[in-house]
Amino acid sequence: MKVKVIKNVNYGNGVFIRQGEILEVRVLNIPSLLGDSWVYQIIEGKHSGDRLSPEFCIEIEEEKLYTEKEWNDLKEHHLVQLNKEREQTATFQVLAREMTEQVKEKNKEIEKLSFILECSKIALQASCGAIETLKIKG
Repeated sequence: MKVKVIKNVNYGNGVFIRQGEILEVRVLNIPSLLGDSWVYQIIEGKHSGDRLSPEFCIEIEEEKLYTEKEWNDLKEHHLVQLNKEREQTATFQVLAREMTEQVKEKNKEIEKLSFILECSKIALQASCGAIETLKIKG
């Protein structure tokens, strides 16, 4: 595993690890009377064998290296997923267009019905007015 040093480390015997260095390490368990604890032990480079407290560094996620077959399988899988999403998007767009057309048709019907109701209202008002006039004259 790799760690990145986040604080300068000075061991006092001329050994100095600078902030920002990336080191290859392993976890080293240290038994004690108070319970086991652990530190990192540097396993590569000029500091090999030195111990590094976890408070001085953070673990770095190692990049996954893929074989060509794994890479091609992942690529194929993602292409299939992408094609499915494209098909769904196209289907949804067609459905949206169809629903828009249906709404337009219904709006036209509503406009016709509103016009008929408005005409009926005017005709009814005129009829009521004529009836009132006949009542007054008659």
